[in-house]
Parts: sequence; structure tokens; C-alpha cells
Amino acid sequence: MQKDQLIALGFTSAEAEQLLTDLYFKENIVSFDKFKLKMEQALTIYGKENEPQIKKSILSFPQFASLDHSRVLRQKLRLARVIGFPESEVISIILQKPVESGCSFARDLAAIDVFRQLAKEKDLSTQDTSDFVKIWLKSHAQSPYVPGTKKLRMSQAKKLGINAKPPLYNAVKNKVGVFKLG
Repeated sequence: MQKDQLIALGFTSAEAEQLLTDLYFKENIVSFDKFKLKMEQALTIYGKENEPQIKKSILSFPQFASLDHSRVLRQKLRLARVIGFPESEVISIILQKPVESGCSFARDLAAIDVFRQLAKEKDLSTQDTSDFVKIWLKSHAQSPYVPGTKKLRMSQAKKLGINAKPPLYNAVKNKVGVFKLG
């Protein structure tokens, strides 16, 4: 892939240079035609009006360029229905934190499990969901799985008599007061 091809797609010279020097991008996005197809898919899925955010997402997380965006959005929308988020909000979150788009459905479900448990403990209403998502986005590196298990969600571990809390639970519990949820 060449710099002028990326510029033709709307990237600046500096942005094109940044992508071409990124190790992941160099090794995995070798075909311009494939990259152009992925860009078109992302524009179709997330909307042409989000083109600047899509480019920013690729620049900050080059793996974003190689994802199957129809699958990403489909899975994230399934989860969004669980917490009552509209499609526009889901797209906004994906483009804000593109690294989250690479997370598995199971990991996202485990994170929702953590938030449900916290909501029960704090007796929170569903109107606090947006604050939970803000906390989640800031704590995405924390594991939502119970330690010492093979990726068990909190609710699954509890059924087995395991009362340990995942790192995400502890991180979020510490941040809940910051957002005045409790």
C-alpha cells in the first residue's frame, strides 16, 4: 500500500504516514483494495456522517480497519438491547473507544453481568445505565471474569459457590462514588 492511495481515501499525509509505519497495519493490511473495501463497509455500517470518527478510530487502533464491522455492530446491538441503549449510542461508543470493538461478545456479556450485580447491590435504577457505560469505558482493561476460573461470569461462579469478584467489579465499585451512583 502506498501513501498516495491513503491520501486518496481522505487521510492527510501525516495520517497516511502514521498508518504506513504502524507495525500491525504494515503486516496485516497489505492490500489497498482490501483496506478500501473495509473502509467502505465501515462507512456503510456506521454512516457516512461518521467518516471523521471512523478514520480517527483507525488511526488510534489500526486493528479497527480489519474488523468485520457488520458483526461488531450486530453483537454490540444485541448487548445494547439488554441495557436499553439505542443504535446511535452504540455507534458512538464503538467509534469513541475502537479497542472495545475488538472485545468478544462473551467478554462484553461478562462485563454486563458485573454491572448488573453492582446495580443490585446499590439498588440502582436503569436511568444510571449511561454512567455505568462511562465507567466501563474507562475500565475496559480490567477483566470481567472471576479470577481462578476459566472465564466464568460472576453469576455463573456464584451458582457454583464461588464468591470471588472479578477485577472489573472492584475497579467499578471504586469508581461508582465518583459518578454519584450510590
